[in-house]
Amino acid sequence: MKNPLSGSVIRNKYALFIIICLSIFILMQSPLSIVGNGVPAHDSGIFIYISWELLHGKILYKDLWDHKGPIIFLLDALGLVLGGGSPQGVWLIEILSLTISGYLGFKVLSSVFKVRAALFGTIIWLITLISILEQGNLTEEYALPFQFLALYIFSKLSATKEILKRFILHFFLGVSCGITFLLRANLIGIWIAIFIILSIERFYHKQYRILFYEYISILAGLFIAVLPFLIYILHYNILEEAISAIWNYNRIYTNVSITSKLESSFNTINYLGSSGANICIIFGFLFSIYAIKYNMVNYEQNLLIKTNILGFITTIILSGLSGRFFAHYSIAYLPVLAITISFLYWNVEKIQNNENSKNKSISNYILISLIISFGYFPFFYNLSTIKNNLKNIPPEKTIAEFIMNKTEKNNYVLIWGSRPYINFLARRSSPTRFLYCFPLVTRNYTHEKIIHTFMEELNTRKPSIIVDLSPWCNMAPSLKTWKTNTINNKYYYIPEELESFYVFVKNNYKIKNVFVDDEGKEIYIYYLGEDNNE
Repeated sequence: MKNPLSGSVIRNKYALFIIICLSIFILMQSPLSIVGNGVPAHDSGIFIYISWELLHGKILYKDLWDHKGPIIFLLDALGLVLGGGSPQGVWLIEILSLTISGYLGFKVLSSVFKVRAALFGTIIWLITLISILEQGNLTEEYALPFQFLALYIFSKLSATKEILKRFILHFFLGVSCGITFLLRANLIGIWIAIFIILSIERFYHKQYRILFYEYISILAGLFIAVLPFLIYILHYNILEEAISAIWNYNRIYTNVSITSKLESSFNTINYLGSSGANICIIFGFLFSIYAIKYNMVNYEQNLLIKTNILGFITTIILSGLSGRFFAHYSIAYLPVLAITISFLYWNVEKIQNNENSKNKSISNYILISLIISFGYFPFFYNLSTIKNNLKNIPPEKTIAEFIMNKTEKNNYVLIWGSRPYINFLARRSSPTRFLYCFPLVTRNYTHEKIIHTFMEELNTRKPSIIVDLSPWCNMAPSLKTWKTNTINNKYYYIPEELESFYVFVKNNYKIKNVFVDDEGKEIYIYYLGEDNNE
């Protein structure tokens, strides 16, 4: 009887089947899935609401403020179209994205480390994703297929001699980098590593002219990827708004101390520890250096491992730029993990094959045991999340249904706080481009012109209802207790000019409803048309 994990049986189609099944299982934790409650997580909800408004003719950065690049909104808009307006279409885009990531990664790893090692590395990084996905639809998640595409292209370069084919490969290397940059700029660590390796190789062989043309090809790809966005900016004359939201805000967002950056980088690695992946990455990093030094690998493996070492270093640097930490930041390490795990397993298998033992299948038992040990916690974590999505009705859904019953489709609703996806759930537009309060209270970014724009938009399109979500957002000053608010830290504060918003609410709105969540926090609903003298 043949071993089901033998290389002669596992073909690309079987690997693809495993990857598809794993992708669907992983993404069942998403509230957008077929068993989800339909209420997206925080960042995901912002992306979906903005995408919904874009499909209704609004203009990014001019009518809809966010500090992310445009690709995430393009993907979510595509998902909404596929789903006929339902966010389940976004879930299908996620499944496709994750499946492509897994399959491209498998193709790269199998060409360098053999099939079983590749399958093992692929399964492990997919399993590790479970506990850091944070319910999905995030920029780091959508960057994965492009990161693995870059590695796939790079693996093909060493075997391609034809000049035209090399030009095309370098061109698409640039395209993938440009798209990822427009998703989230600090996710390009793999490309930086690849460019460094390519440059070192060419300089070592004194092939300066070839390197020049390769750079031209890469830059051409970058330009083509960014060109549609540049055309969009120029067509709608939103250069100032785009620079303010993307460049200025992110520059201030990342203007933190070196200590904060290092702490953030440490946390992104440390959070992989739920499955032991952080230990494997660090051990694999050290072993990779040892293997290269003592010529334990062939040429293709050497290139990939060197790229992986540099990719690990660049990811450490880039992942901590903001000085903050969220679990999904750790997703950036998954390509590094995939290569590291495959390389380590390949060495285990090589040792087994060199022994004179009749039992050559011991490496398969190691593989199965490690998959079980890596997957134990994430598997039950995912089941718990799926169960919660089935069981719980989020309060946001209740508030959205209330808004739908109390307003007309053409009424504006302001969500004061940081959850504009309630606007999407209720299918009611926000009256202002500042969908959530961050740009109004961020230290060194907020200024008089921004608050003036905010107030001008509110006066022009007075919301029928204002929902005060300040109890759920510690960056939003409460509208009921404005005078006693004390939000003052190194990131956020209450600017004096923002008091005009409080006066606007006080003079035009009255509290008529109060929602109390499971923790006893009170969410006040303000109605237009009556003085609020409380």
